[in-house]
Amino acid sequence: MSSYQELLLREEWNHKRRSILGRDNLKCQNCFNKQYQEEFKSGLVFSNNIPNGASQTVIHNDRFIIHIWDMKNNVIKTAFLDVNSNFSTGNSYVCYYQDQASYANVFAIKIIENNQIELREMWALEIIRRGMKGKVTDRTFERIYQPIDENDIWDMTKGLHVHHRYYKQDLLPWQYPDDALITLCWSCHENLHKNQKVPILDALGNDIGDHTCCRRCHGAGEFPQWKHIEGGLCFNCWGAKYEELISHE
Repeated sequence: MSSYQELLLREEWNHKRRSILGRDNLKCQNCFNKQYQEEFKSGLVFSNNIPNGASQTVIHNDRFIIHIWDMKNNVIKTAFLDVNSNFSTGNSYVCYYQDQASYANVFAIKIIENNQIELREMWALEIIRRGMKGKVTDRTFERIYQPIDENDIWDMTKGLHVHHRYYKQDLLPWQYPDDALITLCWSCHENLHKNQKVPILDALGNDIGDHTCCRRCHGAGEFPQWKHIEGGLCFNCWGAKYEELISHE
């Protein structure tokens, strides 16, 4: 019989998870992705020229090369994204990233309209050679760094979890109805499990107990800031999230 960790690796769960993330518009339903702004640095995304988004011709080893213009810190960072990213020259993008040794690790990308960006078109090389200060208006700076709003539109996000509101006997993770599942960011998910227990129901829907959150990740199952190590999985529960579901084989 498969462990809970193994079930979460099945394509059936991946399909269900993608469906819920899409339904919730790649957005934590508690903080609306505000945690990304609090946790990470950010800037305007560009490739060949700006403000027209990212060009799909800039590819290296099957990944997009993008640049992030971090106007707060007056630096340009390089990042790599999968080729299935939905970049379009019809939009502009705000990227939330974490510094790595030689590149930026992208955690989320928010879409904004090109008419929100007020600066003349220029090549990335021109920005690097001539300096970046004074290239944008105050309105543009404020638009890029304004607080995240629940109506914002997102192109991609890492670190989102699909939370089960309850567990029911004899149901596999992907067999729950959609209204039993909700998208949460890693931080909101962890805080929820610190303060609540997930009900366990029998086959008839009667409450028969609670699950105890993993003592290390507090029920989050992973640490997105450590994605580069074993995919960020918690080394105590290995993604199972609850002490009762940890396999001890």
